[in-house]
Amino acid sequence: MKKRALILALAGIMAASLTGCGSLKDDAVVVKAGDEEITAGVANFYARYTQAQYETYFASYFGGDDMWTKNASDGKTYEESIKETLLDDLKNMALLEKHMKDYDVKLTKADKKAINDAAEEFDKANSQKKKDKVSGSEENVKRVMTLMVIEQKMRSAIVAEANVNVTDEEAVEAFEYLSRTEGIIPAIESAHAVAYAKKIVPQMRKDQIVVITISGRGDKDCAAIARYRGEDIHE
Repeated sequence: MKKRALILALAGIMAASLTGCGSLKDDAVVVKAGDEEITAGVANFYARYTQAQYETYFASYFGGDDMWTKNASDGKTYEESIKETLLDDLKNMALLEKHMKDYDVKLTKADKKAINDAAEEFDKANSQKKKDKVSGSEENVKRVMTLMVIEQKMRSAIVAEANVNVTDEEAVEAFEYLSRTEGIIPAIESAHAVAYAKKIVPQMRKDQIVVITISGRGDKDCAAIARYRGEDIHE
């Protein structure tokens, strides 16, 4: 997130009125991710930030100032729906921060300067009363901005690492391997993920875990796999 975008996003935050973690003391712990703790102050400021973003970009489409009372889905208002995801978002951010070393991700001097400059700009632009209302202390603002920058950099690193090549032969071998060892016939698309997992697992530490999402029905691919192996079989 560039410095200017960061400041502009923070500048609109005082329009926020979303309720939730603001009823707790700032230092109360509301989320834990391993040994990492997220305080109510951080959660409240992130909620206000999120609301400001939504109102900036989506209010005109979803009912203007009263968009938060509108029905979103499953009988829930937009406010209820967004609030349900906020703590999960923060927990995921904290987990991503914890695994920065695994992806060789670091905050650069430029990143830290952008965060500090944005926090300073926010501090100057708002009265103490307004900052108290949204838990906008310098510490909370910097913490939220730091988590967001780390999330962006980690997601980029994860996507870059996931952009790998798997040959047809490796995918077919993985298809056969999972079918034989687990009795699960993966779709050929998922077999590519299994093939790559077989490559990286030997390089992982014993305390690391890999999760593979198996999608589709591999039984429809059996004839195609047999033909690839030279068998004259057709659906």
